[in-house]
Amino acid sequence: MIKKISGISWIEVLIVIAVLWIIAVITIPNLPVLIEANRMARSQRTAMSLANLALAARNSGHPGWDNRSAAITGLINGFAVTNPADPSIEIRFQSRFLTSEERAAAAEYLTLDGKSLIYVPAGGQPTNL
Repeated sequence: MIKKISGISWIEVLIVIAVLWIIAVITIPNLPVLIEANRMARSQRTAMSLANLALAARNSGHPGWDNRSAAITGLINGFAVTNPADPSIEIRFQSRFLTSEERAAAAEYLTLDGKSLIYVPAGGQPTNL
């Protein structure tokens, strides 16, 4: 006995198209909001990474920075700190390369407190952590 294989019907195709259309109608208006949220989260992660790297450098004996721009540029270009406990050891600090847009976006979440670069979660002024 041979079984007859049937294809999909036009009704099934129309149902799939209708479901996809409904998903698109719901998703597309929210796309700019999702893109902006993704950009903000990426900027915050970059700022946190820079602040953590700056903290590690300060704890290793780096004298600090005079302004936020110099700190960010120094972290991206890289620098070395001589270990105070053993001057024969040099510790190198360097962030990954950042475009000018990434630098500017991350800078929104960074501030200089004395000579230390710190992450500010909401941007603007530091909060008591």
